[in-house]
Amino acid sequence: MQNARPSRLQVFDASSASGVDAFAPRAIIASAAIADVDNDGANEIVISTDETYASPSPAPGVGGSGRAYVIRANGTIAPGWPVKPTSINPNAVPLVAQGVVTSPVVADVSGNGTKQIALGVFLGDATIYNADGTTAHTLQGTFGGTGAGSDTNETTPEGGLPRSSHSPSHFYVAQGAFADIHGLGQLDYLAGEVGNGIVGSAAGSGPPVLFDHLLSAWNATTGAVEPAFPRVIEDWQFFNGPAVAEISGDGLPEIIDSSGGYFVHAFNAAGVEPAGWPKLTGHWQTATPSIGDINDDGQVDIVQTTRLGTLFVWQTAGETCQPDQWRKFRHDEWNTGTYGADTRRPARIDDLRFSVSGTSAKLTWTAPGDDGRCGTASAYELRASATPITRANFASATPIAIAPPAAAGTAETRTFTPPAGALFYALRRRRGRQQGADRERRRPRSPPGALAAAGRRA
Repeated sequence: MQNARPSRLQVFDASSASGVDAFAPRAIIASAAIADVDNDGANEIVISTDETYASPSPAPGVGGSGRAYVIRANGTIAPGWPVKPTSINPNAVPLVAQGVVTSPVVADVSGNGTKQIALGVFLGDATIYNADGTTAHTLQGTFGGTGAGSDTNETTPEGGLPRSSHSPSHFYVAQGAFADIHGLGQLDYLAGEVGNGIVGSAAGSGPPVLFDHLLSAWNATTGAVEPAFPRVIEDWQFFNGPAVAEISGDGLPEIIDSSGGYFVHAFNAAGVEPAGWPKLTGHWQTATPSIGDINDDGQVDIVQTTRLGTLFVWQTAGETCQPDQWRKFRHDEWNTGTYGADTRRPARIDDLRFSVSGTSAKLTWTAPGDDGRCGTASAYELRASATPITRANFASATPIAIAPPAAAGTAETRTFTPPAGALFYALRRRRGRQQGADRERRRPRSPPGALAAAGRRA
């Protein structure tokens, strides 16, 4: 996988199957997560597959199990993997509901540098695993609260609590996410589930039975279900999952979730939706909502697509510069599937101006921030040269020490004595801590291409 050469990993459980085709004994339709799972300084691939096996199983002669893997950069499977989550029927629907079809998500739940991985097999329990493959928590489908359940009317929104007769709930094919929904520095795991009424249908016997579609939330540290969850959702959450951001203006995040039932919901940690929510699209949604400030007005917007080709955008009261939660499918622009991955480059310095007075030179610009136009960069690198400065020769130009950055949007001025013969100047900002972040994060250095140039001094 090094040097961008294409490679093929044959992912299968050799202890349970003797042969493998070009990909695996079954398809892989999940998306991989990329993270330094074991905190050794190198990233691993976390992937689940459609593999199903008779063993292990929840009970003798009942159901079976799926598989999920952590794969090292050299292509080997990490010790303790694959994990083998069990299900009462891991083969309910070929391909789309077979094995572990949900995409694994990753977070440093414990705060010690090693990561935890959350996933679930179809008609099993969502599970959080440690980096070594041991089980941290099996997330039981008991309900934190109960209510009237679905009203079975697709023209009206759901959002209430499920009926008690549908407990316990079961994991299926929806995507999951980690987020700090209470704003207290403690993560929750969020995912779509279905009520217990599905069990008879999944076993292939008896008439269809009404069951609730659910959005569930668990404390990722303790494994306990959140008291205000699960919430009833209108329909199947096939392949989509929740996004999380603060959109109401109260400083606490909401869980934005869609389904095949024509509505998009936004629940806070108490299960309450802001005024004006849920939103009606009138179409089946199969994509996770995306969250960002698309018109640069200082407030985030929510973008939702539908299966019939319509794109919806809603303005919100949430500030653009807010603690990062889970803003899109697979969390971030690099699709790492990892909570805390910082993939946003600082904004470009696009207004650098140069002037000279006597023996002094002056540069002015607007502070760009650390994540886009949010936060504070950690340092500036100013270089001078007698010849034009490019990305390739930036490091060889003469460095000039200047004061550290101010917060994003601040008017910056630096006055200095120019080196002898200097005619060209280039400024680059380096990254720091994210605005409002509540934990340390490993960050790549700003790319060499992020230069602002000014000159010429005669």
